[in-house]
Amino acid sequence: MSARAGSMRAAGFFLLAALLGLAAGPAAAQAPPTLSLDEVLESVRRHPTLVAADAVVRQADGERMRSEGAFDPTVNGFVGGRPLGYYDQMVAGASVSLATPLWGLGVEAGWRLGVGDFAPYEGKRETLSAGELFAGVSLPLLKGGPLDEGRADRQRARLGQDLAAAERTGVALDLVAEAEAAYWAWAAASRALRIAGDQLELATQRERGLQRRVEEGAVAPIDALEARRAVLVRRGKLEAASAKERSAASKLSLFVRDAEGRPRVAQPTQAPELPEPPPLRRLGPEEAAEQAWSQRPEGEVWRAAVEVAQVAERLARAQALPKLDLKVGAAVDLPQDGSGSTSLAEPSLDARLDLSFPTLLRAGRGKLASARAKATQVDAKAQLVREKLWAEVLALSARLDAAEAHLRLADETTEVTEALASAEALRFEEGASDLLVVNLREQSLAGARQQQAMLRAEVLALRAGWRALVGPDPG
Repeated sequence: MSARAGSMRAAGFFLLAALLGLAAGPAAAQAPPTLSLDEVLESVRRHPTLVAADAVVRQADGERMRSEGAFDPTVNGFVGGRPLGYYDQMVAGASVSLATPLWGLGVEAGWRLGVGDFAPYEGKRETLSAGELFAGVSLPLLKGGPLDEGRADRQRARLGQDLAAAERTGVALDLVAEAEAAYWAWAAASRALRIAGDQLELATQRERGLQRRVEEGAVAPIDALEARRAVLVRRGKLEAASAKERSAASKLSLFVRDAEGRPRVAQPTQAPELPEPPPLRRLGPEEAAEQAWSQRPEGEVWRAAVEVAQVAERLARAQALPKLDLKVGAAVDLPQDGSGSTSLAEPSLDARLDLSFPTLLRAGRGKLASARAKATQVDAKAQLVREKLWAEVLALSARLDAAEAHLRLADETTEVTEALASAEALRFEEGASDLLVVNLREQSLAGARQQQAMLRAEVLALRAGWRALVGPDPG
């Protein structure tokens, strides 16, 4: 009896050591440093999806610069002549023209020269020998006045910048949430792997001790068989836990990248301890849904899309008007030695109105109807996006409530299971229990701890998703 009690005491010691987390592990000096969440999130900026989103932002910046080119000053020049023919002449000129965003106003100023013999119908080309200075403006009074293609293109390009920046923000928020979820899932899988390893180590040491006692004739061979069965079962669970850890690490590697942006697979020994999620006060579902629409990039994206449709509608309305342009020009020949026509020496001022009126205006009216329909379509889609965001917030809030409640139950279950396992270890040491019951208690404890780790990871991941969807919580 005393020999059996000694064997039980040895087995009980190993069980208590596992309960207290005293099982030996790899030497700390050999283990790589712990992979922190900050390191993972810093690495997210090298994720290809975010790199692509940054390229879209730069593309939008380029489009904005291109749209501004419609209002760049343009330098024009010409030179020519008629060396053969009855009217021997030479003409030349240079000017600067500028389209402005001010009601479609266009301005031009320059100098021109026309000397030699000119036919009567070419009189406007003739100048004094020093040339002529001229300036002119054109102003659309109806069509093209409120808005023209150049100004509409610039507005669309500006909105394109806003849209690209909002989409980039959305990509970054989603990647951070995905990275946090992958990080905590890997941490939980690593924790489950350590628990399985501790359980196998405990069963292996117990098997060795019992085998020696069987050889000494102190215990029945069936106890050694039960110990062997426990080792085999736990070895299989260790293999399963290892496979899950490797799978989780491979998913995490998409967010953990080296300086060149290549995925890096973390080792189980780099996993952190899973923290206990602190108490957190969240916004109510309805309030959170409103905040999500006002702060999430989806809201900004669709607000920009609505504005783009409104720009198209305003352009179509302006283009549906008759064309009525006011053009004013002034010219004065430069002083010269007194020779030449006296009529050319007088300053001139010209003004005219150009009218173009398509009788039915079907092209303009058709564009306007199409633009209005497009605006209605965008409004409807924006409403649907807002409603989907609202539903997503409500669904995530419900999942968080359930996961946090489940975690509280798992914490209590783990505490009770630890007490049961400790009590069973003491009963086994005193000879009041057998190895089969001890193994069952240990398996229950391992399962409870693994479930607790998985639920902690789930809560932490869901909270990361909540922050990405709604924004920071009040506390």
